[in-house]
Amino acid sequence: MPVIFKDLTIDEASSLGDEIVTSISGGKSGGIGGKTLKAVKDEEISNSQKKRLKEAEDKIIKSLEHFPKDINKEVNDKNIDKYCSWLIKSLDLGEPFVETKDLDYSQFSAGGPGGQNVNKVANAVLYKHKITGLFANSRDSRNTIENRNHAADSLYEDLKILIDDWRVALSDIPSNKLEDVIRIFIKEVI
Repeated sequence: MPVIFKDLTIDEASSLGDEIVTSISGGKSGGIGGKTLKAVKDEEISNSQKKRLKEAEDKIIKSLEHFPKDINKEVNDKNIDKYCSWLIKSLDLGEPFVETKDLDYSQFSAGGPGGQNVNKVANAVLYKHKITGLFANSRDSRNTIENRNHAADSLYEDLKILIDDWRVALSDIPSNKLEDVIRIFIKEVI
């Protein structure tokens, strides 16, 4: 015979709820597998945060493959200083801090299928962010301005993602230690 919940008092419903939880957990009191529902939820959140942190660190390491390395230690240290300064400024702004002087721009012929025009006209473009080494190109259009805009937008989005990943990776670091942590991380990766 089905139980009619609308006729239960609050105390009876609570007691029935406890019995159901005990039944589901195999006779253990306190929730699922001996854990309270809050503990299970907290564990899921913690696991999700750990997974996101690992993803962010992996993406940062991958982005550092493009870091402008040099044989000269002093040049490398200057590049790391620029990167740290740029990153901290970008984290403070909440978006990538991009100055024209930090970009390399080049045009080239797209090549590939498309007839004579593709091989004769240099309408494909490449933007490179000198500080991070990240780059984006576009050759989708015959129009150089459209390709320029598309490449610039693409590079900016990549830089935004990088900033977000750093934000996750540095979330537990006090602000007065950020530069040191960034510097150490970069030196270990490159």
